[in-house]
Amino acid sequence: MPHPLPTPSYIIEALIFNFDCAFIAPTSLKVKLLEIFQSMLLQSTDCSKSFISFINNEFKENNEFEEWIYNYLQKINFLNAIRHDYVLPRYRNLDVLKVAIRTASNYSQNEYYLKHTLSTIKSAWSQKKHRDSKNGRKACNFQISERHIGLLNELSQLKRRRKNEMLEILIEDACEDVGIKKTS
Repeated sequence: MPHPLPTPSYIIEALIFNFDCAFIAPTSLKVKLLEIFQSMLLQSTDCSKSFISFINNEFKENNEFEEWIYNYLQKINFLNAIRHDYVLPRYRNLDVLKVAIRTASNYSQNEYYLKHTLSTIKSAWSQKKHRDSKNGRKACNFQISERHIGLLNELSQLKRRRKNEMLEILIEDACEDVGIKKTS
């Protein structure tokens, strides 16, 4: 029967004892070095914690997230770009992804990439949610003369409408004038 893993407090006590015995230095210097080591340890795990926390929170709020994140990470070749000591099974599972992120965060060369990827994922997911909330609407990018922009601004203010609403009303009125029927 395997032995149970030691508790985090036991590990910390053992490290402090071994550190104390290994270095002959004033206590204040030992305390300062321990504080630096603790800070470094916290920084190295912060990235994986925030990454995993983001995954957990989004998965709770949206059932589409799991499929989306796998597709996104596959598109950016995430798991091949990081070093991790984990053989990933062929099936998709968020727990497997979290283990890969945790083990990847153990390697300092992955730190920047994990932070950058998390930032990119958050932005892409936010944009997807925003676009999904605009169901039935599509962004347009075209040029209009400055004179017509001024007229649209003036017309929108007079009618107390946003510019896009005013354009929709003008298009519907023009279609009605020429006999085009509304599709919806």
